[in-house]
Parts: sequence; C-alpha cells; structure tokens
Amino acid sequence: MYASPGAMRDRHRENVLVELTAFDGTEMIDDAVLARACADANSEVDSFLAVRWPVPLDPIPAIIVRLACDIAYYRLHRDIPDEHPAVRMYRDALALLRAYAAGAATPFGQAGSNVSTVAVAELAPQRPGWRL
Repeated sequence: MYASPGAMRDRHRENVLVELTAFDGTEMIDDAVLARACADANSEVDSFLAVRWPVPLDPIPAIIVRLACDIAYYRLHRDIPDEHPAVRMYRDALALLRAYAAGAATPFGQAGSNVSTVAVAELAPQRPGWRL
C-alpha cells in the first residue's frame, strides 16, 4: 500500500481531511472515505508502474508514497477549478508516473539522486504558467 490514511494524515492537516471526508457533519475524519481515496490512488499508481515492474512495489520508494498521496488528495476534492493546487499536484504526479512507465525516469534512484526533471517536463502537460 502506497497511500494510506496514516500517510495522508502525515502530509495534510487534520482539519483539511475532516473537511474533505466528513460528509455527515461530524468533526472527525471519515476513515472509510479516506481509505477509499487511498485505494483508488494506489490502483492508479499501479496501473502506470505495472508496465515496467511487478506491482505492488516492494520495497516502496518514498516518491511513490508521495505520488499516491497526491493522487488521493486530489480524489478527495469535488468540483474544483483547474487552478486549485490539488489539480496541479495530480497532474504533476501523472506526469512523473508517465515518465516511469515510458522508461524516461525511475523511482529506484541511487541514494540521494533525483529523478530527471527534463524527462518529466517532456511528458508533462504543457499549460500556460505551469512549471515543473
């Protein structure tokens, strides 16, 4: 499992997750809603990674956890404009996953190495004002 409710809590403020998951008016995170968004995100990530590697990945690179959490965060939002940060996070995650699937980048870098942003920039959607 890449994205998990615990990983989402580590990355996002509780009040934001309450707002995105508590449809019944309670002031608590709805774990079922959060878990569903994580499961959907994990499946989406696997759909890209399965082109090149057996999934689920083991061990799991930290970048994959971040990408899956970004996708889950996006999935929790409803009716948001294209300018919303969650949309940018989602599109950036997809661009990097496409780079992995195409073999232009890898989540399995050497210690301290970064994925080539050139490869990601070539596969990322080109929108005015967007930078990777």
